Amino acid sequence: MEDQLEGAARVHEFLIASFVPEEKWNDFDKAGSMWQLYLVNDQNERVAPVEVRRGRREDAVTPHFFPYVTPWKSVYTVRFPYNILTTDEPIIEEDTKEIKLVITSVLGTAEMDWKLK
Repeated sequence: MEDQLEGAARVHEFLIASFVPEEKWNDFDKAGSMWQLYLVNDQNERVAPVEVRRGRREDAVTPHFFPYVTPWKSVYTVRFPYNILTTDEPIIEEDTKEIKLVITSVLGTAEMDWKLK
């Protein structure tokens, strides 16, 4: 529990599952990937991930808690910094009403929104 609380104070973590039609495009975790990921708040401030790690689909826990994970999708854990690097202020403040996860490349952009209030 202590480790989980300490981690939550340093990063915001997302689990994403993606399908891309070309295997060579499935490189979210690679340096120089064609994909850019951002966490954006309602003030249009954004942070890039500090870590993108490819996950495994084989365990019994992941599909139970994340039913959108299927054998045809790749799973990644994405960790964003708790604070904006330029201001050292939290990306998600007490009065933040909305955040979004942006995944973008020359192929297109996807945005997922969460209402916080």
